[in-house]
Parts: sequence; structure tokens; C-alpha cells
Amino acid sequence: MAVKAEGSKVDCVIIEVDYSRDRPNDWAKQVLRYARIRSRKLVLLARGGAADAFLADLRALSADNMDFPVRMYSGADVEEVAATERCATYEVRRLGDIVNLAAIR
Repeated sequence: MAVKAEGSKVDCVIIEVDYSRDRPNDWAKQVLRYARIRSRKLVLLARGGAADAFLADLRALSADNMDFPVRMYSGADVEEVAATERCATYEVRRLGDIVNLAAIR
């Protein structure tokens, strides 16, 4: 993760989503809430699975969020995505980390 100033938002939250595993029904809401608090942009890295599942999730995440940028990449490297999206500071998480963090709070 790139260095960020204490109390400030990072440019991007990059979340790795493994589409070969089951995901909770409300995972998109939890991820979006997490990203809005901590960053200026949400970037999903899709691992495994089919493109139709990726696109359905991308549409669901961005449908009601015109003011918050959501991007998705499939099978890309974290550093490559951060450079492409011009993320000077970023945080990388796995979907399971976000869902578990949301359940605790």
C-alpha cells in the first residue's frame, strides 16, 4: 500500500474479488460503504469466474452511484491497475476482509 497522510482519504480502494467462491448477497453495499469512507474511487479486481458476473456486479455497484467512480479489472496486477487509474495512494483489500470488517461493526 502506498503511504497516506493520517486522516485523509486514499485515491483508490482496490478490492480483490474471487468469483470462483460464493459471495454474500449484500457484499456490494458493504464494499461501497467501505470505499466511500476511505477513498475517492473504488476499483475491483476480478479473479476467476465469468465476464457476465463481473459486468452484472459492476452495473449494480455503479447504478446508484453516479458521483462515486467505480472501476473493474479482470486478472490484472495491483500495481498495473493503480498506475492505470493514477492512484498515488491506495489501499488493497480482499472481499472477505471487507465483509468481515462490516460484520464486526
